[in-house]
Amino acid sequence: MTPLGGGIGIILQNISMNEETRMTILLFLECLAGGTFIYVTFIEIISIEKENEHNNLHQLLFIVLGFSTITLAQTFFHSD
Repeated sequence: MTPLGGGIGIILQNISMNEETRMTILLFLECLAGGTFIYVTFIEIISIEKENEHNNLHQLLFIVLGFSTITLAQTFFHSD
């Protein structure tokens, strides 16, 4: 799926079209990618990790720490 999305992104960046339409399509595709990432994380990966013998509180703490780190990095180091 990644090469397909990359190809679509390249085409959208180089095609001649209304800027508002281009940004709307790119926003939709970014939301789709983000939603897929969240689904895979919470439904497929975390549910499997909860079934092992490790301490679930530590796992939850590091999950929250990881998401917080990424959020802070996106907030303070974003490119305009």
